[in-house]
Amino acid sequence: MFETGAVPAGCHLLGDSGYGSKTWLLTPYLRPQPGYQSNYNINIQLLLEDDRGHGQPPAEDNIQMAANDDDDDQIEPPPAGYQARVGLPYREEFARHHFQ
Repeated sequence: MFETGAVPAGCHLLGDSGYGSKTWLLTPYLRPQPGYQSNYNINIQLLLEDDRGHGQPPAEDNIQMAANDDDDDQIEPPPAGYQARVGLPYREEFARHHFQ
């Protein structure tokens, strides 16, 4: 589903650093800088730990990430052109936008 581009806006899979970065697969920074990169990594780690704590394999379902906003743990759809980036540039823009 994700490989074919049939991904609902704002949905991602979470993966550990062993996976390559894709637009729909968010992976942690190996050496995060202080600020949004560290905030992003902390949130990814918390979500992965929460998933493991429920006896489920991590990141098997579509996961919407809450992003430093206080409303309903939902993220807004990306702005126009946001999905145009792929891989590591997408992760960088996503982290900067949501975890600044």
